[in-house]
Amino acid sequence: MPPDKGRTIDRVKAVLKIAARDLAHWEIDFGTAGWAAVRVSLTTRDHLMHPKRAEEVLISDAEVEVTRDAATWFLAVIIELQTRALQRARRS
Repeated sequence: MPPDKGRTIDRVKAVLKIAARDLAHWEIDFGTAGWAAVRVSLTTRDHLMHPKRAEEVLISDAEVEVTRDAATWFLAVIIELQTRALQRARRS
């Protein structure tokens, strides 16, 4: 993994951890297949955003599936974070 890609995923993870901890008093499970899909989907994202060859703007069915899994996990985490944060705010 190129160094900048590692920093990107580390930043995403850090922001999610901080938001979950501070807003919802919740710890996100990063040991799931969904988080693994998020990590893998960065490669697809990079090929689409910064193609070096014309072929890189074409993505396979497998890449679409991994990206779909990544988006599903990410959205579920955001919804859970919002739900927990709202419940916490209502108790205060």
